[in-house]
Amino acid sequence: MFKNLLEISDPRNLRLTDIQKAVLLTVFVAQTPQLAFEATTGSEHIIQARDFLARNSLITLSSNAAKITSFGLDALIANGLIDEMEQVTELGQKLLEWFEVEKRELMESKIPFRHIKSLMNAKDNS
Repeated sequence: MFKNLLEISDPRNLRLTDIQKAVLLTVFVAQTPQLAFEATTGSEHIIQARDFLARNSLITLSSNAAKITSFGLDALIANGLIDEMEQVTELGQKLLEWFEVEKRELMESKIPFRHIKSLMNAKDNS
């Protein structure tokens, strides 16, 4: 009836959002830890997801590098994003494709704000 404390605190039992799953899978498929870090920056939502994964021991972060942990691998398997042979599943591939579109939209939504902000600053300086 009750879960023991170890089971509750096990990072593999976390309920991850789609963006957290996508960031975790992106770190897994990246060719190098540096590319993994770079692929998981750019928008506040993506950085928050990456930092959540690090705080919960699913990935490790160090100077401009991100690596998946054994807990992270277990979470990917538990969520059906990779199989036991550590190959990306069809569901995982769809998530990666969704994430690419999502990243573009998040980045594009920042462009108008930056442009508006720079116009406001220019107006204030004149």
